[in-house]
Amino acid sequence: MFRKSLTLLALTLTLASDTTARASDNGVPPPCVFTRLVPQEYTVERIAYRFEFRTETFDTFRIEYCQENRERTVTDRVKVPFTRWILRKVPKEVTETQEQTVMRTVFKCVPETITKRRVVAQGHWETKTLACTETVTVGHACYPCTIVSQNTHFKVVKYWRVCPQYEDYQVTIERKVACRVPETIQVPVCRTVWCEEKCAVQDFRIEARPRVETYCVTVPRQVPCKATRTVRVAVPYTETVTCVRYVPQTICRTVVVVNHCVTAPCEPAAHFRRNVAVGYRDCVAHR
Repeated sequence: MFRKSLTLLALTLTLASDTTARASDNGVPPPCVFTRLVPQEYTVERIAYRFEFRTETFDTFRIEYCQENRERTVTDRVKVPFTRWILRKVPKEVTETQEQTVMRTVFKCVPETITKRRVVAQGHWETKTLACTETVTVGHACYPCTIVSQNTHFKVVKYWRVCPQYEDYQVTIERKVACRVPETIQVPVCRTVWCEEKCAVQDFRIEARPRVETYCVTVPRQVPCKATRTVRVAVPYTETVTCVRYVPQTICRTVVVVNHCVTAPCEPAAHFRRNVAVGYRDCVAHR
């Protein structure tokens, strides 16, 4: 709409410029003709939408879990014992006789002269004269006093004097002496010999034994049911609105000459041009 108005305005300006050129040839100031867009109101009906929330029932499914028995084949691996014969190297002890020279201890008597000491006498008896004032006890014996004179008293005491006497003499004895004598003997010696023999070995082998077992699993199932939900619905309705549109309008105005200055209150912009009739420069005002 706006493009059509601009096209109409351009055509009107072209016609107005041609008319002005022809009028200026006659020497009369031409009228100012221009076209402008004028707003125009009009009423129109259109379809609009408003949103409403509605509750609706729809078909759906719910998940239920139930127990189910199933069968499957399971392979068990079992260790089965068995006996196998192998050749194995076994050590054996073999007894052999071996000659060995050993040192044997032999005891023999050897004559030897030694010096010994013996006791000849243990002691002897002695006598001792003492005054009567002195008491001598020898072997728990008390000897009486002998009166020699009236003024003198004394006594004779006999006692044992220990004085051992020793005597050395030579004696020949036989002493037992141990000596080492080499001797050759037969000694049994054990020697290890490795030999092969067949022996039984207990071993195991793995065997696969299939079997069928029953197990229980939980299986989900879809059960149809009804459910409600709230949805937003666009509801159409008709409404009347007032719109504004621009329409072209042609306006023609007379040129007024004041003080040899032609004033053309034209709506569109104009350039300075030579007025042929008056001979003065026109003054064109801009809107």
